Amino acid sequence: MVQIFKTGHRNELISRIKIVFDNVLKPEITNEFLKKSSFVKKARVNLAQRIGMIFLKPKLAKWRYSRGSRSLATNLMSSNIEIISSSGVKTTAKKEQEEEEVEDEDDGLDDDQYEQLEFIIQYLLDGLKDEDNIVRWTAAKGVGRITMRLS
Repeated sequence: MVQIFKTGHRNELISRIKIVFDNVLKPEITNEFLKKSSFVKKARVNLAQRIGMIFLKPKLAKWRYSRGSRSLATNLMSSNIEIISSSGVKTTAKKEQEEEEVEDEDDGLDDDQYEQLEFIIQYLLDGLKDEDNIVRWTAAKGVGRITMRLS
C-alpha cells in the first residue's frame, strides 16, 4: 500500500484515502506480536506519511533545472549581455524577468480531511518516541516531507 500511495496519482488516490485511513491507520493493533513488530510499525508510519503527502498539494522547487534553448544566440539574447556579431554590430538583449508565483492559499481540504491530516501528523510525532530506530527515522522523514508541503 505504501508503494501505491507513493507512485499513484494524487487525483485518483484522494478519493480512496478514507477507506485506507479508517481500516489501516485508525484502529489499534490487538495482536501482541504485531504490536511489537518494528516492520509493522515502520510500515504504518510510512503509510501515514504517504497519505499525508496525498492530502497536500506538491510544491515545485523554484531552483529546478529548466533546459532552455539549444541555440547559443537565443540563450545570449535572453540574458542581459551585449552581443557583438561578426559584422561588429552591438545589440543589447534584455534579461527576462522571472515572475514570482503567487501561491494559492486554498489547499482544497474539507474539515474531515483536516482532522485526518491532524491525526497523521500526531501519529508521526508519536512515531518519533518509538523504541526502534527505523521507526523513529521513518517518522522523522515523514514529518519533514509533510512540513515541506505545508503553506
